[in-house]
Amino acid sequence: MGPRRLLVIDDEREISEIVRAVAEGVGYEVRIADDADQFVKLHNEFAPTVVVLDVVMPEVDGVELAQWMAHEKSPARVIFLTGYNPRFTDAARALADAGELVSVMTLIKPISVEALRQALE
Repeated sequence: MGPRRLLVIDDEREISEIVRAVAEGVGYEVRIADDADQFVKLHNEFAPTVVVLDVVMPEVDGVELAQWMAHEKSPARVIFLTGYNPRFTDAARALADAGELVSVMTLIKPISVEALRQALE
């Protein structure tokens, strides 16, 4: 098995810390971004194998970041977190279906630790 690197961005730091704890528990090295600029910088430096994106955030949302990842041809799998209608991820799912993103799945907030663990495996 290759490296397991996870990059997470969520405007609720508590959610990012839960994701970190679960991911580290299954063997991931984790980085947390607090905003879009930091996300891009960490993505380029850290080369994550999985990215967890909050769908609805101020300024730049998770779908926009997924579109950026598709443009950059990121090989990372994408897991969306949303407390809203999962249809918000339809645009990113279309990128995955077109082959521009490796894999896209959606978890609904409040997230189940077990569902997150399964998504990361």
